[in-house]
Amino acid sequence: MPRRLRIEMPDGVYHVLNRGVLKSDIVIDDEDRHEWFRLFNRIAIRCGWRVFAHVLMTNHFHIFLRLTSANLATGMHDLQSGFATLFNKRHQRDGVLFQGRYQAMLVESESHAWSLSRYLHLNPCRANLAAQPETYAWSTYRYFLDPTGAPQWLDWRTVLSEFAGTEAAARVAYRRYVLQGLGQPIENPFEKAYEGVLLGSPQFVEAHRHLIEDAESDADRFRRSATLDDVLAIVAEDFQTTVAEITRRGRHSNVAREVALWLARETVRTPLTELAAAFGISKSTASSTITQAEARQKDSDDLLRRCETLRGRVFGFSELAGIELDL
Repeated sequence: MPRRLRIEMPDGVYHVLNRGVLKSDIVIDDEDRHEWFRLFNRIAIRCGWRVFAHVLMTNHFHIFLRLTSANLATGMHDLQSGFATLFNKRHQRDGVLFQGRYQAMLVESESHAWSLSRYLHLNPCRANLAAQPETYAWSTYRYFLDPTGAPQWLDWRTVLSEFAGTEAAARVAYRRYVLQGLGQPIENPFEKAYEGVLLGSPQFVEAHRHLIEDAESDADRFRRSATLDDVLAIVAEDFQTTVAEITRRGRHSNVAREVALWLARETVRTPLTELAAAFGISKSTASSTITQAEARQKDSDDLLRRCETLRGRVFGFSELAGIELDL
């Protein structure tokens, strides 16, 4: 399985992918799909993402985009956690929806836009969900043929600009290029990625390979050092309270307690049952407390930034705040 390296670089180009847990469905019907795109639209606009292609499938999604600032983790957290909450509520289910956080591949530039976007746009045809890519309502392909009603975040112009000619000629050429993939097997462009996370020329890979090594080194350091005691001490200091107050039973509506439990779940390699016992609560109560902490962060940008800073402090070095490691 590809390593889940997530290094956020302003102006970085990424392919982002995630699946349902155990490859289960993440959308059941068109109402779910509408909810996904409604939420994605809001987050993409807020984050300033320039999306080159996007497709929502039954049990996974692909996003090919360029960042304008280092906010991929924040945006994807809001998208996945927000949609999972809506999905679970609507379908009266509990538990996780996605298989981990997400996979992000750093791409050299949008010069790969034709091959990557074609691969994404043909996903529905390969899965027998559509005979023609333009008939599938849950991808961005149709806007490349006719931009009428295209979402604000879709940067179809950059993709079409790979063709040296008029916009009209570029549309015809792009459509021809995509449809060529229907009649013949096309190579999966992501299979060329170095270690599954860097896609580009040998020079690009060589220049960025150290990011993988740095991330792995950071992961090893994290595994050795992060403990529940670290989390409690850091949160207590930040909220100007004590560890005893945070862990004392019967403490309700205590934001510091909620943040400490959420942060421990995010950063400490300890089972939830043991974390719950340390806080004097049941596993189910611990889970709902973590959900409440996540909801508070979605409602407050200040709290979200505060929590991300705390997570960086738990790792022990500020540069890791921009690197997410799926441990």
